Amino acid sequence: MTKEKDAHRDVSHTPGLMVGDFNTLQIMGRAETAKANAEKFTFLPLPAGSVVGEISVPSNWLRLQEGDHTRTPRLTLRPSINDSTLICVNKHRDLPESTASNTFKTLMARGLSPSESKVIYSEGAKSGEFERKVVTALDAVLGTTLVGDNQLSNPYKSPDPRAPIFHLEKMELKNLNGKIVLAVDGHFGQVNADGTVKTDAAGKPMQSSYTGVFAPKDSRAWGIEEIYMLSGDKEDFQKNKAIFNRMLNSVSWQHGP
Repeated sequence: MTKEKDAHRDVSHTPGLMVGDFNTLQIMGRAETAKANAEKFTFLPLPAGSVVGEISVPSNWLRLQEGDHTRTPRLTLRPSINDSTLICVNKHRDLPESTASNTFKTLMARGLSPSESKVIYSEGAKSGEFERKVVTALDAVLGTTLVGDNQLSNPYKSPDPRAPIFHLEKMELKNLNGKIVLAVDGHFGQVNADGTVKTDAAGKPMQSSYTGVFAPKDSRAWGIEEIYMLSGDKEDFQKNKAIFNRMLNSVSWQHGP
């Protein structure tokens, strides 16, 4: 299992959770998490290699900005050292020409008015072969060992070790400040070091909640960047979700839509 895959599946411990060393982070003010409407926010410019030009982030969160002079800059944030929530901006992945990238480009070309959304898949709603084909066709875009490995794209069931690591709850297209993005919600199953399913005191499988958007680097969609929030604790996830949504709504894109 790769370090990247581990980081998505289990965020219940600090080691391995963050990209980089959080001992070098600057602690901006108090370290506790507060509600979005009570947080103080500051706008951060991102390097020219990023899809995001500027984003508003909580001023007092732990913050690490990497790759200012590379083509894959990344901004990583946490509310505090004791909060399991991780927010990552500008996680870059190249998209070579493929069925997945062509499907993604087709979806990105759809016309959506500002703040409009189009649901592709929603758990509990009636869905069929078309929805499964679209989600499966996007596996390489979402990450074949990450969000793209889900119950629609992967037919194996637990406890088979080939079972998907991600459970998709919702997928939709959104117009986010003028750019069409793919929004995804769901959860990862947490695993122990030996690959077995991690359970709580009651024997229930533990999960890491996920919400994120995938934005194309340009109209050719040869590159994609992911902005996501991940948490191994449901309470941490819920209390920080409004803050994450406020951050998304503040995004200005580097080169326009």
